[in-house]
Amino acid sequence: MQRKRHIGNDIVCVVFLEADNTSFSPACIKSHFLHTFILVRVSPRIKRKITRYEVSVVTRDEVGAYKPYLWEQSVFEK
Repeated sequence: MQRKRHIGNDIVCVVFLEADNTSFSPACIKSHFLHTFILVRVSPRIKRKITRYEVSVVTRDEVGAYKPYLWEQSVFEK
């Protein structure tokens, strides 16, 4: 699958952060349409074999709360 080169009229953008120390700022993507960013990163492995993913959500100020609610940093097993 080829990477998407242009962000179109999407409202939600899923961002996979490959490295543990990678930071993300919504300001790095200019768009009038994007309102929500879902950030996914692999949780650091500490003496376990199961892969876990940390998921967090960043929204514009004008976007209200919506379900499903996530804790500040939610962790899910693969």
